[in-house]
This record gives sequence, structure tokens and C-alpha cells, in this order.
Amino acid sequence: MGDRQLKIDAKLIQEEAAQKHGILLSEKRAAELAQEVNRLNSATAEAAKAIDLNDDPTVFIATLRQLKR
Repeated sequence: MGDRQLKIDAKLIQEEAAQKHGILLSEKRAAELAQEVNRLNSATAEAAKAIDLNDDPTVFIATLRQLKR
């Protein structure tokens, strides 16, 4: 999979909200949500580096909690 990470932008957030949920978001709100999604994606990607697919599933959650600190 590599270290390439998709960056989510406000336009994508607006399009998905409208198409999938019928929600119209302002550019400002979409930008805020995009920033949050990217932050969460980064934390998840970082935590995923620290686990092995053969690990106990609870290790992933524990790793995310540890990164949050």
C-alpha cells in the first residue's frame, strides 16, 4: 500500500455530503470537516504502522489511544 495518503479536500466533502446525504455545506464548514477527516486519517495511518495484522484487534484501539496523548 505504501506511504501515499489521499488528502481529502473541501470540495470532495461538499460533493459527498450532497450526493450521499442531501446535505448542503458551506465552503467554510466543508473545509473544517476536511481538516478533521485528514487529521483522523493521519492518526489511523500512523497507528496502522505499529500493528501487525496478526495482532489482537484490541491492539489497534490501544495504539490509537496512545497516539492521542
